[in-house]
Amino acid sequence: MYLLNKYTKWYDNIIGSARLRVIDGYTENHHIIPKSFGGSNKEENLVRLTAREHFICHLLLIKMTHGKQQQQMIHSAHFLLTNGKIKSRTYEMVKRMKSDLLKSNNPMKDPIIAKRLGDAIRGATHHMKRAECRARAVELNSGSNNPNFGKKQKRITCEVCGKDLPINAYARWHGNNCKFGRNKFAESVALA
Repeated sequence: MYLLNKYTKWYDNIIGSARLRVIDGYTENHHIIPKSFGGSNKEENLVRLTAREHFICHLLLIKMTHGKQQQQMIHSAHFLLTNGKIKSRTYEMVKRMKSDLLKSNNPMKDPIIAKRLGDAIRGATHHMKRAECRARAVELNSGSNNPNFGKKQKRITCEVCGKDLPINAYARWHGNNCKFGRNKFAESVALA
């Protein structure tokens, strides 16, 4: 009756686990062998499933059958979708609720966020020159827009050239790698 495939195994697992449990909440009756296949209304052919499990089982039945039986299962799944479960009015209601939620809690109503997003949308495009992009980035990240604005940076003095600079620039350009005061450093080492 059913094809031997993974969908049949999944169906059997859902039915098997549902038979072994008791659910307190909302459940739906499901015919293990559909009535259109010759199944009965006897207790051994009925199982209580959650609404989600019931819907999934009907989708699996489509994949487990072929020919006329598959057509019957397609009609059965369609019936589940349209018979009191999901109607156009329900769909419309949920869409309206979502729209109302976005209207009342829309991040674009915050002027700061709207300005930042607008600047990003109107910002650098793929055809801008590299210098223009860099200038735009500097403009957008200067002053109070810079994440490090108002923070004190640690500074260090280079032993070679004597420059006072941020600690992140020291390791790359100064100390052992310093090119600015190399002659002075060599002279001081030679004199010592």
